[in-house]
Amino acid sequence: MKGSEERFRTVLETYDRAKDHFLDFDSQLAQFHKASPGVIQSNRDPKTGDVTYYVACPVEVPRRFSIIFGEVLQSYRTTLDYLANALVRANRGKPIPGHTGFPIFDTYSLYRHPKQGAARKIEGMSEDAKKLIRSTKPYKRGNYALWLLRGLNDASKHRKPLRLSLAIISQTATRRQISEMKRAFAVSHPGVPFTSGAGTFHPATPGIKILKQGDKIRTVPATEADDNLKFRVDVAITEPSILKARTADWVFTEINAAVLKIVFDFQRLL
Repeated sequence: MKGSEERFRTVLETYDRAKDHFLDFDSQLAQFHKASPGVIQSNRDPKTGDVTYYVACPVEVPRRFSIIFGEVLQSYRTTLDYLANALVRANRGKPIPGHTGFPIFDTYSLYRHPKQGAARKIEGMSEDAKKLIRSTKPYKRGNYALWLLRGLNDASKHRKPLRLSLAIISQTATRRQISEMKRAFAVSHPGVPFTSGAGTFHPATPGIKILKQGDKIRTVPATEADDNLKFRVDVAITEPSILKARTADWVFTEINAAVLKIVFDFQRLL
């Protein structure tokens, strides 16, 4: 029992380290946003009254954020590999350097490959552990979060720091959108007073938009123009070969949930 507890503690401490790295990332990101206000400004056309929103200042994300997020990913990957090694030891086996690890592949066929697939990575584990690993479906179509972890971590380690960019992720509603919400609410909730939709953020359309200085975000007609229109800006990861632009927070949440579930699902086998 003592050995089992020690193995689990080692895995869990590595997982906790990944969260610590992300808290550091999040804290520094908050300071970055605070020191860089007013990324998006507006300009009203004196003739038409239309309002154009544009990127008013440089929006380069400091390199240190890519490095810190790379450390987040590496800690999660290490957590899974520590788990794989612990599963071999729990079965009175000896991990094989360069081979033992938690298997994550692009496709199911690669996962099942007799020589280059999962078999060599899970050699020495108990049959229960191997069965449980199969149930995680560690390939793109089976477990996207695990595949994403492997892809981003490999890119960060072997190529260069991840591409991080500032992006619009949501905005408040225009006057027309508020009117549409009010009509839809009246149909779905007859007799119930509608509270103003102003100030409520909605996902950016047509999706997350990466920002570049001088870019025009959108032009709002004078009839819809509202000085209170706001945009929410966040850091997004842009790795075209792996995923379309997604916020760092979304990537963290997906990967964190997948790794945490695996750690506790396998605890009984350590």
